[in-house]
Amino acid sequence: MACDGNEALQAIRDCRPTAAIIDVNMPGMDGYEVLAAVRSEMLPVRIILLTARQQEADITRGLL
Repeated sequence: MACDGNEALQAIRDCRPTAAIIDVNMPGMDGYEVLAAVRSEMLPVRIILLTARQQEADITRGLL
């Protein structure tokens, strides 16, 4: 568990989980930024984004 995006990213780096559930609306780094960092660092973790957002642009952003 993490309280914000920075803590979540550090936990992923340190623990190398198989999967992580990330809230898009986290304080600090949002879920999209954490996802982008995980991808850029090529960390071997599957990400599930959790959000209440319903706009098509928000959904698409998580897939890109």
